[in-house]
Amino acid sequence: MHTVHMNNLAKIREQKGLRQEDLAAMLSVDKAKISRAENEHKSAMLLTYRMCAEALGVPLSAIFSDDLSEEERGFLEIFRSLPVHWRPQLRNLMDLAKSTPPSATPQSDDVLPKS
Repeated sequence: MHTVHMNNLAKIREQKGLRQEDLAAMLSVDKAKISRAENEHKSAMLLTYRMCAEALGVPLSAIFSDDLSEEERGFLEIFRSLPVHWRPQLRNLMDLAKSTPPSATPQSDDVLPKS
């Protein structure tokens, strides 16, 4: 049976060039605790995730976020920065763009300014 992990702890740790042993030493815990958190064992505690996030220099939300591209993160950041009453309008615009047939989509030279 294949398990799908919903957290990015191992990925973030590896990006920082750390082994489980290294992170465990930073937190003064045993490697098994890090392994349980990375594998979402039922005994893994939120406190462990918080400690790991702090030691890795990332927000706790980064451990549990979806893998987003830079472009997707940019859209999300813009969306979250908008006044709440503007968000439905942006959502409507995005829904409209999604439902527009590809043949009706402007070509790059149709939207770029003419020189």
